[in-house]
Amino acid sequence: MQIIFLPVQPLYPTTCEEARIMPDMRCKQIPLRFMLGEKPLFTVRFQMLALKSSLDEIVEQKNELYISAQTLPVEVDGAIARSHPISDGKQPRLCYVEGCLRYARSIYDRYYIDLSGSFEDYCRKFSSKTRSSLSRKVRKFRDASDGVLDFREYHTPQQLEEFYPIARRLSACGYQERLLHLGLPSSSEFQAEMRRLAQADSVRAYLLFSRDKPAAYLYSPIRNGIVMYDHLGYDQAMAGLSPGTVLQYLALEKLFGEHRWRLFDFTEGEGAHKALFSTGNVRCADLYYFRPTLRNKSWVILHAGMESLSRGIVSALDKTGFKSRIKRFFRST
Repeated sequence: MQIIFLPVQPLYPTTCEEARIMPDMRCKQIPLRFMLGEKPLFTVRFQMLALKSSLDEIVEQKNELYISAQTLPVEVDGAIARSHPISDGKQPRLCYVEGCLRYARSIYDRYYIDLSGSFEDYCRKFSSKTRSSLSRKVRKFRDASDGVLDFREYHTPQQLEEFYPIARRLSACGYQERLLHLGLPSSSEFQAEMRRLAQADSVRAYLLFSRDKPAAYLYSPIRNGIVMYDHLGYDQAMAGLSPGTVLQYLALEKLFGEHRWRLFDFTEGEGAHKALFSTGNVRCADLYYFRPTLRNKSWVILHAGMESLSRGIVSALDKTGFKSRIKRFFRST
């Protein structure tokens, strides 16, 4: 594994107290999860200065990023910049930048939807084949639900109190929570924030039911006119009815109909679902800057090596046709 050196000029706060003054920076514990495919092995945590850009900044590529080991707060292991726009996908996985070991943890397209215009105009961006496929999935779900398309929207504090326990039960059964610990949070802090957003009319949540049984949920906070794709999950037993796709389609129809929001942000990470519904994307990377201590270097190099090994195994399984079978096995156990 090659490590190369790249120069940048530093411009960062020198203490965590200074960092807290800046609204887009926070000192927090950042987990580095060690996985073998979708199977979690263990997690190592680091105290990091976290920088998160808004979708506006990402689309317009406004954010300049300057980090140096000399100017990092003394009490942190490093800094992380999520969804930082990059010019292309040829970023070195590991390199040294101004005394920091920089780890390009993930490189992906950040997808989004332009919510201006009408839902009918939006649907015209799909090919006739895709439009037919989406309509067919909606009809199939409705027909399997005794001819009823039971889609519900929640946005007031009282409605969110009804939405949350139903969505939590769905999330607890999903593979995202069991394997990746990425389900709808159960913490009191999350619930308090959900209520605050509802009081400010800054959240939209949706549930799709089949014969009075919840099939899928979507939870989307709203910031500066941008609707966030924070949490989506569905009942694995209904996967053949594509409940997540149907719910996404119906939720977008509702959001376009409000004529209030600018963008729908699919946030970090790629996926066929996001690519299908998006109207644009920006090439981004999650960049980790670590102080080059023995502990940090050891864990980061091990993590990068395991990621490479996992990708190799997945690629080999994909070629032999076993990937989908193994994925179904892990998601069902």
